[in-house]
Amino acid sequence: MSEKNVETATAKGKVEVARAFPRGARPGPDVPRVRSRVRAGRCFELAGRSLSGAPVGTEWELVHGTWGLAHHRHAWLEHAASGRVYDVVLDLVFGREDSARDTGARALRRFTQVEAARALVAAKHWGPWCDCAPPEAR
Repeated sequence: MSEKNVETATAKGKVEVARAFPRGARPGPDVPRVRSRVRAGRCFELAGRSLSGAPVGTEWELVHGTWGLAHHRHAWLEHAASGRVYDVVLDLVFGREDSARDTGARALRRFTQVEAARALVAAKHWGPWCDCAPPEAR
């Protein structure tokens, strides 16, 4: 899927997003989420808020990386045990392989809940807290 189609799907709403990512599923009650009407362009904030609102000791991790052909910086949550990926902008849950195939997601740095809290306090912003460009794009 091209990045233009992804942006169009995100902008048009949930019906088009579901068509664009047929392997994605709506998040269940075990997925840490924040409610937001505006999601586009806020992946680092929404992923950070989602993880910080999860129960202490959660197996969900904050991932900073890239997605798409142009290697846009992106953040999402990943469940360490099951490999499920929650894309906070699309508001969809994928399997790790489906996420990589459908969105071109590539993890560059992972943060546990405690590590993310420390990085947030130190940086005083939601991220990115690493150089989230793959070596070949630098």
